[in-house]
Amino acid sequence: MPRETLAFRSKQHASHSNTARNRTRLGKQQQKKEFRRRGVFPFFELPFELRHEILKLATLQSNTTTSARSSPGPSSSSSSASKSYQQALCLFLTCRWLYEEAAAIFYRDVVLDTRASSENGGPSSPTPFLVRSLTPRLYVRTLRIRFYVKEYHLGLFHTVYAPILRDMAQNGWLEHLVLEIGYQFPSPSFWGGGHLKNRAEELLCAPLFVTQPPFQGFLKMLHGFSFSLPMKVAVYLEAADHPPFWCAFHRAHASGEGACGGSWPDGGTQLLKIRWTDLVKTFAGAKAPPAESWAVDAI
Repeated sequence: MPRETLAFRSKQHASHSNTARNRTRLGKQQQKKEFRRRGVFPFFELPFELRHEILKLATLQSNTTTSARSSPGPSSSSSSASKSYQQALCLFLTCRWLYEEAAAIFYRDVVLDTRASSENGGPSSPTPFLVRSLTPRLYVRTLRIRFYVKEYHLGLFHTVYAPILRDMAQNGWLEHLVLEIGYQFPSPSFWGGGHLKNRAEELLCAPLFVTQPPFQGFLKMLHGFSFSLPMKVAVYLEAADHPPFWCAFHRAHASGEGACGGSWPDGGTQLLKIRWTDLVKTFAGAKAPPAESWAVDAI
């Protein structure tokens, strides 16, 4: 083959290579321009998993365990909680679609502490989140309620909270209900106490308040939840200080059956899980004997 032809073909090959490089350079420039474009970002065109992660950062960026989720709403006393709620509220007001996805994250785990009003000396009233927040409460998956065993606290469960919790489980996303019983209990000198009888006429030793409507209503609520609702219920008790009759329903201490006596020896344990199904079976329908047979010192 003549040398001129070879030279011509070599030049043609070099020109083709330069053209390919130019096309690659132009393609990269076009890609950069696409990422710098202006206008509305197509957020809902992103995959659901990616939208979920973005909304988690946007709604829970202050702290995933902030008290904003403990007491959802602008009335929270914590400044960080209020700020977190205001940031979430901006997303909630954008559109219905964004509200549904953001609320499912923000209200997933909620802690309601009803003990503050009792410590301040005032009567306990239903928590606003359960009573007033009709739509947000339906997005809750895990609800933790902290309360004292007092007449007005227990009375709220049967009369107010029970139908609300039932609605959250049947029409909402509630999967786990955790009840934490605080250490302030009715005193035996006020409520009376001693030997009681349950439905099976078995003799029980417990304070008289377990026979009163608030406590019996609380047991009735637990009994109803165990059969008719698709959610798990757990009951915990303050370990440091509790009436001894509870000891029959929590785990025994390693040092022996009677080592607790109403005050768990291990200071590192804050809560004890209660076998609430046994509690319901034992005290449901309990009745007090005649007043002359009470033995307060037997508690």
